[in-house]
Amino acid sequence: MRPGKSDSIEIPLFDIAHTFEPGHRIRLEISSSSAPTYAVNQNTGKPIASDTTWRLAHQTVYHERGRQSSVVLPVEETTEPAH
Repeated sequence: MRPGKSDSIEIPLFDIAHTFEPGHRIRLEISSSSAPTYAVNQNTGKPIASDTTWRLAHQTVYHERGRQSSVVLPVEETTEPAH
């Protein structure tokens, strides 16, 4: 990644099954870590096991024409079982 430039990133997600009823909302959280699932990233590019310095990471979500960020969620519509 290059500072000030936009990149296209595809993040595969695990299979999940959520039901969203009318009026429900989803929230997207952008982070540069997933601790404690994965080792904390010091954002320096140096080996994690021996790095003792830290740098802040900044993520930008673009919403201008030509660089819109997006989230694509697969949707499978289901019908309610007959009672």
